[in-house]
Amino acid sequence: MALNHKNSKTSQNLDLTRSVKNFLSLLTNEPNNPEIHHNLSICFRQLGLYEKALKHSQLAYNFAPESPTIILSNGISNELIGNIPNAIKHYKEAISFRPNYPEALNNLGRLLDEQNLPLEAKSILDRALNLEKNNPDIRVNLANNCIALGNPA
Repeated sequence: MALNHKNSKTSQNLDLTRSVKNFLSLLTNEPNNPEIHHNLSICFRQLGLYEKALKHSQLAYNFAPESPTIILSNGISNELIGNIPNAIKHYKEAISFRPNYPEALNNLGRLLDEQNLPLEAKSILDRALNLEKNNPDIRVNLANNCIALGNPA
């Protein structure tokens, strides 16, 4: 049976739109709930609404400034709107709360490599790979880093 990708995408967007409405409704009773803002941010990112995602990831961060997951999410939202220095800051902050956080290490390493800091990126990506040896995203980012360092092998 063939899958109609166009209809699948439309269905996914409708589900995300429903989720957004549900989360917004929940916020009327719990406007300071960081998890609601965090989940709303994820939905907005998936819908490509990055400014709205940033607004809610920032609110989640304000209400839960020591949550590594929420800090990482804020970094992702910042990265998607092009605020790379802020994204790097948040990835580092997430790692300060959870030193063995593969997603934060991977994102930080990738961004540092993209910012022409391949030596700094290498050790961070190595740490990420040691934590998740079979993670294809980490492996690709580390391979790109090795190429940037002149060591494609």
